[in-house]
Amino acid sequence: MIDVTARLQSVLPLGLQGRLAPAYRAIRRKVALVDRVLDRRTLTLSEFEALLFTLGVRKDAVVFLHSSLDAIARRVPGLSPIRLIRILQNLLTESGALLMPAFPFTGRQARYADRVHIFDVQRTPSQTGLVTEVFRRLPGVSRSLHPTHSVAAWGRCGRELVATHHMGGAFGPNSPIYKLRDVNGLVIGIGTRFRESFTIMHVPEEIHPKAQARLFESKVRSMTIVNGGSRMEYTFRALRPDVRRNYARVERILEQEGVLRNITVGGLHCVATHAERFIDRALQLVDEDRYL
Repeated sequence: MIDVTARLQSVLPLGLQGRLAPAYRAIRRKVALVDRVLDRRTLTLSEFEALLFTLGVRKDAVVFLHSSLDAIARRVPGLSPIRLIRILQNLLTESGALLMPAFPFTGRQARYADRVHIFDVQRTPSQTGLVTEVFRRLPGVSRSLHPTHSVAAWGRCGRELVATHHMGGAFGPNSPIYKLRDVNGLVIGIGTRFRESFTIMHVPEEIHPKAQARLFESKVRSMTIVNGGSRMEYTFRALRPDVRRNYARVERILEQEGVLRNITVGGLHCVATHAERFIDRALQLVDEDRYL
């Protein structure tokens, strides 16, 4: 039922979507409450770790993680943010790497940039879930300097992956999410769905000229990045908030072709893809006018 409401909302005009958003959220909350009563499946820690291994979380892997702690803790009772992070780090080992979004906003990039003009790398909290905020504060974790789509990273190549993010677009060749393709990186969602969280969807939008012309604003915006005692100005063009995207079609194509995997174990829904395969195939879909 929750999936049906999401699909229905996606086909409505954007203006109507905004007006109906509170009603949709209320419906989803009520359905979720009923679902919790009816579906009480859980996973043990060993079963959860086995699921992570199936998704590709193992020694030497480079993983960009999207997560919903609420969904995970429902299926793995008692699992705290720090316990989840430690499990992931232990599986990856220091020869692997773990990355998470540490975006300072929810909603639309352009609307955030209209309201906020300063990004403090050290002080601005992540708004992409409790796990990401706990993670970015841990020793050994580096945060990229991008003012709207910063990424937190730990492990072997973590610092290198985030080092140049502020030197280009949010999703372009200097971004950690693009660089995943060069290190055999994975993008994994635990307790979340493709169209709800997969930031990698925006990479083809930024690097393909045809998609960029349609999906990014022409207006050049500016924000100030504060990093300790240094300040720098960053200019960028935001994603257009008024463009509809056909996430369902892209997900269907990529899943049918084996580029994207949807897995549900013990009631916990997960998604996984190899960054290089995803980006390369998505660029082809842009050429074919079948991407978003």
